[in-house]
Amino acid sequence: MYISYDKLWKLLIDKQLKKTDLISLCKISSRTLTKLSKNENVNTDTLIRICEALSCGIEDICTLRENTEPMTLYEAFRGGKKLLSSDDYCKTYSFEYKGKRVILTKTKKKANKYTVLHCKGSAVTWEQITQISIYTSASEYFAIDLSEKRDPETVYIVVISGTPNHFKGLDEGIFVSVHGKACDKNSVYVMSEAALKVFDI
Repeated sequence: MYISYDKLWKLLIDKQLKKTDLISLCKISSRTLTKLSKNENVNTDTLIRICEALSCGIEDICTLRENTEPMTLYEAFRGGKKLLSSDDYCKTYSFEYKGKRVILTKTKKKANKYTVLHCKGSAVTWEQITQISIYTSASEYFAIDLSEKRDPETVYIVVISGTPNHFKGLDEGIFVSVHGKACDKNSVYVMSEAALKVFDI
């Protein structure tokens, strides 16, 4: 048996907090945060500090699970992914989950508060503006092209590393948010890395 912290990550999303916010809110180290992310053992003082900071009970942040229980989609990705392709901007993986093939494309660069994702047509376009000085800024663009024919029996997911400022065009056309519902077999789920931890199909 082991303790799963999936409920904690969902609670953070509901409260519009980032995982890194736990470091300052609960006075925990980045090493402890990594242990929580991997469902490894942490001391009870840490769990109490998290509960106090988030005004919740222990049952709201963790559950006891059997090693034989079905994995979450995120655990299936972490444990069974096979690299299909890689370029300067993204890596694409394949893995099995609940009897379905999943193709997941993940950005290499981490999004931040200056990153906006445009979901339009058959591409997710990354736009990031970096302030160089008061008078000048630089923009970076790249697109994740999803125009290739998709297998209707495969689930397609695009994951944006980091914390993007905004997603535009989600739940329109082929692009579906974590809270949306796929309307046809060509749908592509687009989400942040944090949302992937609590997402299920």
